[in-house]
Amino acid sequence: MKGKKRIIIFLLVFVLAVSSTVPAVFATDSNVRPGNTSQPTSNDGLGGSESVIIVSPTPGEADGSPTPDATPVQSATPEPSPDPGSSSTPEKETTETPRPTATQTPEPSLVPEDEPEEVSPRDGTTVATVYYHYYDDTSAEGAQSPDDLALTATGSFYALAEKQGAGIAMKINHYPKQVVVRPDSLHFRVLIDGDIDATEEAEYNASTGVLALPANYAGHEISIHAYCPGSEAVDLTVVANIDTGNNNRHTTSTQTIQVRSDAGSFSLPLTGQYTTVSQNGVEYVEDSRTNHSNGTLTVYASPIGGNIGVATYIAPIQMLRSSISQTVDKIYNNRTYDGSGPKGQLDYGYLGARFEAQIIFSDGTRGPVNSAFCLDPTQKGLKDGNYAVSRWLDRSNSTELSLMKCMYYLWGGMAWDESILTDVFGSLNYEHLYGYSHVITASFYVGDDAYKGLKDDVISKLRNLKSTINSKPAPPSGFEAFIYNEGSSQAQAVIGWIYTAPKTGNAKVQKVSSNPAISNNNPCYSLAGAVFEVYTSDGQKVGTMTTGADGTATMNDLDIGSYYLVETKAPQGFAIVSGKINFTVEGDKTTTIRVPNMPQNDPVGIVVRKVDATTGNESAQGGALLSDAQFTVKYYAGSYTSLSQLNGVAPTRTWILKTNERGRADLTKDSFVSGDDFYYNLTNIPVVPAGTLTIQETKAPTGYLADTTVYLRQVPSDTSGMEDINVYNEPVVREQVIRGGVKVAKLDHETGSDTPQGNATLSGAVFDIYNRNDGAVTVGGKSYAKDTVVCTLTTGEDGTAATANNLLPYGDYEIVERTPPTGYTGDGVVNRTFSIEENGVIVDLTDADHAIRNEVIRGGVKVAKRDNETGKLEPQGDATLSGAVFAIYNRSQHPVLVDGELYENGEIVHTLTTGADYTATTSADLLPYGTYEIREQTSPTGYLPEGELNRVFSIREDGVIVDMTGENEAIRNDVIRGDLMGVKVADGSLNRLANVPFRLTLNATGESHVLMTDENGQFSTASSWNPHSQNTNRGESPLDGVWFGDMDALDDSKGALPYGRYTLEELPCEANEGMELLKFTVSVYRNSVLVDLGTLTDDYIPVPEISTTAKDMETLDRTAHTSATTVIEDTVYYNELTPGTTYTLKGVLMLKSTGEPLLDADGNPITAETEFKALATTGSVNMRFTFDSSLLSGESVVVFERLYEGVVEVAAHADIEDEGQTVTFLTPTLETTATDKNGEKEVEVSRDVILTDIVSFDNLLVNQLYTIEGILMDKATGEPITVDGQTVESQVSFIVKKPSGWVEMQYRLDASELYGKDVVVFATLNFAGREVAAHADINDEGQTVRFVRYELETTATGEEGEKLIEPEKEVTVVDIVTYTGLIPGREYTVKGELMDKSTEKPLVVNGEEVRSEITFVPQESDGTVEMRFTFDASALQGTEVVVFERLYRNGKEVAAHADIHDEGQTVEFGGIALKTSATGSDGAKKIGLSEKASIVDVVSYTNLTVGREYTVHGILMDKATGRPIVIDGKEVRGSTLFTPTESDGTVEVLYTFDSNAVEGKTLVVYEYLEYDGETIASHEDINDIAQSVGVKVPPQPGDSPATGRDAFPVWALVVSVAAVSGAAVLFVLWNRKRLLTGGDNK
Repeated sequence: MKGKKRIIIFLLVFVLAVSSTVPAVFATDSNVRPGNTSQPTSNDGLGGSESVIIVSPTPGEADGSPTPDATPVQSATPEPSPDPGSSSTPEKETTETPRPTATQTPEPSLVPEDEPEEVSPRDGTTVATVYYHYYDDTSAEGAQSPDDLALTATGSFYALAEKQGAGIAMKINHYPKQVVVRPDSLHFRVLIDGDIDATEEAEYNASTGVLALPANYAGHEISIHAYCPGSEAVDLTVVANIDTGNNNRHTTSTQTIQVRSDAGSFSLPLTGQYTTVSQNGVEYVEDSRTNHSNGTLTVYASPIGGNIGVATYIAPIQMLRSSISQTVDKIYNNRTYDGSGPKGQLDYGYLGARFEAQIIFSDGTRGPVNSAFCLDPTQKGLKDGNYAVSRWLDRSNSTELSLMKCMYYLWGGMAWDESILTDVFGSLNYEHLYGYSHVITASFYVGDDAYKGLKDDVISKLRNLKSTINSKPAPPSGFEAFIYNEGSSQAQAVIGWIYTAPKTGNAKVQKVSSNPAISNNNPCYSLAGAVFEVYTSDGQKVGTMTTGADGTATMNDLDIGSYYLVETKAPQGFAIVSGKINFTVEGDKTTTIRVPNMPQNDPVGIVVRKVDATTGNESAQGGALLSDAQFTVKYYAGSYTSLSQLNGVAPTRTWILKTNERGRADLTKDSFVSGDDFYYNLTNIPVVPAGTLTIQETKAPTGYLADTTVYLRQVPSDTSGMEDINVYNEPVVREQVIRGGVKVAKLDHETGSDTPQGNATLSGAVFDIYNRNDGAVTVGGKSYAKDTVVCTLTTGEDGTAATANNLLPYGDYEIVERTPPTGYTGDGVVNRTFSIEENGVIVDLTDADHAIRNEVIRGGVKVAKRDNETGKLEPQGDATLSGAVFAIYNRSQHPVLVDGELYENGEIVHTLTTGADYTATTSADLLPYGTYEIREQTSPTGYLPEGELNRVFSIREDGVIVDMTGENEAIRNDVIRGDLMGVKVADGSLNRLANVPFRLTLNATGESHVLMTDENGQFSTASSWNPHSQNTNRGESPLDGVWFGDMDALDDSKGALPYGRYTLEELPCEANEGMELLKFTVSVYRNSVLVDLGTLTDDYIPVPEISTTAKDMETLDRTAHTSATTVIEDTVYYNELTPGTTYTLKGVLMLKSTGEPLLDADGNPITAETEFKALATTGSVNMRFTFDSSLLSGESVVVFERLYEGVVEVAAHADIEDEGQTVTFLTPTLETTATDKNGEKEVEVSRDVILTDIVSFDNLLVNQLYTIEGILMDKATGEPITVDGQTVESQVSFIVKKPSGWVEMQYRLDASELYGKDVVVFATLNFAGREVAAHADINDEGQTVRFVRYELETTATGEEGEKLIEPEKEVTVVDIVTYTGLIPGREYTVKGELMDKSTEKPLVVNGEEVRSEITFVPQESDGTVEMRFTFDASALQGTEVVVFERLYRNGKEVAAHADIHDEGQTVEFGGIALKTSATGSDGAKKIGLSEKASIVDVVSYTNLTVGREYTVHGILMDKATGRPIVIDGKEVRGSTLFTPTESDGTVEVLYTFDSNAVEGKTLVVYEYLEYDGETIASHEDINDIAQSVGVKVPPQPGDSPATGRDAFPVWALVVSVAAVSGAAVLFVLWNRKRLLTGGDNK
């Protein structure tokens, strides 16, 4: 037997040896392992089921090998070993809670879910070391490689590689949005096995932080180095997920750590004894990557590696074995508990034994001896001895918790109170108390079997007590119950307990709001996220607490004592609590610390600020105000970033606020108008909580427009920890001041009319507008103070001037005339005040009560009557220059006011009569500014109505009399001149006497000249007898001529004798010797009349004579206009009448062409008759004939006069050829041709159109003033065209120089509303205020213009209607030109050109601009025409082209559509783009050496035309030289022909070659896309990594990684088999003994 025991001992020792050796063997070269992050399972005395003491080695010490800093250690969780001799009771299943592993926040896998396997040539895992180096920014200047950088900090971490496609991938940056990695040669390096640079083969994804490498690097040592500027270091948030195990109970928590990205380590407070840390699935080795001491865990890794998982363990009871003592009380061994029960109950042991148990701790110390109960009466009682704890009870299991309550509240428990039983059973002795406690406890374990042998009433009471116990609170922390000997078929299971007095308690922080009115129900505030650091009273930090959503945070297992909190981070929306918050921790209690936080708010000073939009100032313009604007302010609890998010959301509170004089509205009673209550802080100051405000103006202040913009403003909480966050940014409402304008009219002050007088004009008046407000105004971008000129206006043709309707800000102004218009003085009403009060409204100052009214310039005229022959201001002969009557005619464009009466053009405004000085003068203020004609109405005595009988003069200066007395300005009449003739005969014999001299003396002047009779006794002064110029006034011969008056005026065509009385005196001579000489007086009073003195004898008797001069009273000339009412005045001069005698003068009008009297409509001759008394022998009488001359155009009328004394005709003048008696009638005619100013008959509508009308005239009177008036007529209606309620008229006055000619008239109008109308120009010709001709034919095309609106719209596409066109060698752009407003049947031309949108210049292709042209005749006014542009677009890839079109009529542009931004006019030439991604045929970025190596280039294309055939050509380039790769004298090329089915896609190009010839080179693929033989796109970037593939260098000796150590040693396998065999033998021997001994443990 002893030998067998030795064998068994030997085998046990052997098994132990093997068990310690095999793991060491398996651990060889396995310091870097993947997997979970749990510690090796150790028996901590709570959850273990083994009775063998196993000391768990510290990680890294299992095989005694050192743990390098760069090598992480992971331990796989071993399978738990079964406890020999213990098994679960069949009817009761027990569950062991496994020990937790460190956890961390899960991150997205780099490997697709369907490819979870890890790739490694060794153990299936590749771990890379990632280094982040931060350098001094200044060292980067000129740096060529990372070695040139001055490093300031370095941190590292591990990254697990996973399979990804044909390669491996690892996450090297867990904060890609915050930490920038630049994968270039200066900032990035990837090393394999320490010295192989694989940087070019690495692909880094900046958005995910994942690095990809070829798969062949799996299993190798990989180090990745990223270099970052020190200035880019940022704060990162690392989350630690902590799993704390405490006596098989586990709690999880998180801690958030703020770490700079350039840190090499980070720390967090942590309690517990055993700790493991993992990051990225790699477990860090303590003392290498982690250090846990003094309540602080330090992790030596870069925070860029991401979140960490932490597992820690707290063991208040540490033990590995336990022992049990059993005491048997023999006193009660032979009795039942009530003295009457069967003896068989002794077998159950309720009263037969009392158990106690004692715990032995791992350090050998013993716990107290506490009560214990057997749990199964069906089993044999347990003997004294040492037993392993089968399990510790779990409070989370309801049955086990009930058992723990029994041990706590029943016999011997910490809360034992016998009243629990005695209150039910009455007085009980010691045995009963223990026994009933025992039964109740066992009933929770085995059920009703525990009640066997007991009475029903006792069972009933015990069941009630069972419920009572079950309802009690759980035992306190530190109280633990355990079961030993469970599962044994030989003896009872026993339950015992132990209490470890709590050395710890808990602390709970309860966050509350100090001002719930602000924070309640507001998502901007949260009690979660407050961070507290917990310190002992002596300042030792013990941990960090972060509140949850309910505002609470709990820290458990704090040592009893005094502590304080420091809030380091306030919860969202709250101010941080400053200072220490003291509290005390009591054992096994939770201390609640209520921490009120003040909700952050903004003590908004100004809610909204209103400024003038123009000036940006807080002062109003002009008379406007910024005060009393009302804003509706709505507060929303919550953070909203756009108004659309507020749709359907009701505001939390609403206020209506008004602005003060500075335009500010704030949260004060002064600004409050109505609404909800304000929010207040605890000092009763109005504030705005965190949230969102909308502010909208709902009432504008005086003088401003309401800004209806809804302003969105957020009041965000911040992290400053301050209550007053002061982040509100009040909206500055730039208030648009009410702006208006003014329209002022210039009126004539005297007439009150907007028609100026005379030739004055109301245009050109200059007005200054003054600011009369106290405040400045901004006009035209410039500020003007009070009483300064803000703008100047000048009146236009209509006498008005207007500003824009938005020029003048709200307020008061004065308009003051600076410069009067032409023809007016500065006197009158020359200033007006007005106010701007309505936006966009022009104040009307155009009526008589508000317009500017000027006094017209007035002057006068002084006119003299001069003799036309002499030019002198003295008459000839008996004529006189006084008594001439002049009429002053208005020849101005407009009426004139003279002596209170208004006279139109052509009307007589005043009459003058020359006085003794032969002049006539008006007053100096009689005539308004204008043009006048002074015309002689009545010639003075002795003068003809011939000569310079009219003069035109102008009044231009105020108070000035125009002097018309000079020789060249005066009215000059031709004096009446006649001649005398006679025959001298002897008295009686009547013999003719020759050479008789006669002296002829002009009585008025005494001028005398001698006349000689000829051989016939005749003499004559007429030039037809002797020219006046022949021997003028010699008087020596009958052939000498005679001339009276100024010799310079001698004119053989006139009579020699001026008007007057002459004395003819016969002078003595031989022929009349002895005779009585004649001397008598004779008068010359008829012009061009030869007075025949008859036969001169001594008995001479004078004979009455008359002569006439006729004129038209309208023209005052012998040429007249036909008219329905014509007045001819005939002045009849008489001679040799008897003074005092009454005579009758009768006249008749004769038609010269027929020699017959002119008949009226009734067939009666047109006559006139007057009676007069002769006052002297000579004189004149006026006769007037009134008749209708309408039909006499081209005819002449001659006036015949006869003089009667009584009924006897005494004289007559009836010479049908006498020009003086003749008046000729003419009918003026007009023709007009209307166009626009460019000569076009089709006029495009616009707001400012000028029409030109060429008016041709004929049959006008020379040197006469005419006026043409025109008006525009609507052909469709026959009514005048009106614009703004006014007809469109024009007028021109002119003095005719030739009977035929033309004048130009212009009509300026707003024709914007005249589209489609035919407008006809009507014209009338006026003379002396009467219409004498007109042209008013509504159907006359010459008078007609048509208003059109030519419009073009264009739509440009490709031939198939596409907007995106393939840039081919020959393309056609089709432009559909839509026109409107054309005139059907007329010929038009459209010219187009293509524009480059990017340059806005004409598109030039092959040196020429691209143009097109088409001529067409539209059949309708609206339609389309197609333009085509065909050109070479092969070089236009990515170019946008815009079509410009212009419409021409008769060679002139009439419309255009040329908008460079018009999408309809735009086409784009496809921006075909290529991208390539080249790899080896296995997807790797490096290819091996092979005679048939392959590179596959995946070419991505965009914007191809579906269905067309394309070719991709490529060539391999040497990156080092930039030249094509040449192998065996040939370039390496590839090509693929394809037809895309979609515009975007990919195509592969294969390159096969001998890579041995390019060993170690980097190859770059260039690709070219061709269509129809033309290259249309390419991708040629020698530095493009995606296009690059490396060729490997063959491995050198010693380069390959050793793999033999990965094999499993054969000897280890042998040892393992032997160990298993030994264990089996041992088990057989042990089991055999147990069967032989009946299961008794001896």
